[in-house]
Amino acid sequence: MLACLAFVPVEHVIDGFVQLQGLIPNDLKCLFTYFEENYIGAKKRTKVSSRKDPRFDRELWNCYTRTCLGLPRTNNNLEGWHNALQSTIKSHPHLLSLITSLKLEQCNTENEYVKLCTGQVNKRKPLFIKLEDQIGKIVSDFSPLKILDYLYNLSLLIKF
Repeated sequence: MLACLAFVPVEHVIDGFVQLQGLIPNDLKCLFTYFEENYIGAKKRTKVSSRKDPRFDRELWNCYTRTCLGLPRTNNNLEGWHNALQSTIKSHPHLLSLITSLKLEQCNTENEYVKLCTGQVNKRKPLFIKLEDQIGKIVSDFSPLKILDYLYNLSLLIKF
């Protein structure tokens, strides 16, 4: 459920973390300490309940807004494109070989653009469409009063 904090609105992430922290067994305390220092912000040693800035800002790793807007949460498409390009361009290519590969990539990109302009879209697998819909439904029903239920429901859908 810890990873599901990425789907909690940024302003409620700390509350969700604190509630989760109250449920953890002793053997997971090191993991939660690490997560707190790097992603939440460790508590300051003062009387005022404030936190240090985390190593990774919450807005950086939080995907609540992207999920609500139906935007991709990962850069898998970019990585797929990069792998395809890398497979056509060998390491340390000759200049003419590099130019030929880049021209081929430009041609492929223009073909994909024409397909998009004419309404031909790459079809996603029904399983992933259903999963995204289920995640979207849970995320749209977020309530700060039921954060633990929210995290539990998401944890049933999200596999890492």
